[in-house]
Amino acid sequence: MNRETAVALGVDTRVGLEDTLYLPDGSPARGNAPLVRAARGLLRRHGTGGAHGAGTPG
Repeated sequence: MNRETAVALGVDTRVGLEDTLYLPDGSPARGNAPLVRAARGLLRRHGTGGAHGAGTPG
């Protein structure tokens, strides 16, 4: 399942270099921070609240 579909369905997802090495535009991610920024942008575009850290109640 891709990120767009997961967000649209409200499925929890993970973000980080251990999960993907590339940003949505196909360019290589230079660290976790750019991946998190891209994920936050995706959530905002879909009108979803925000992300929660691992183990943090939603």
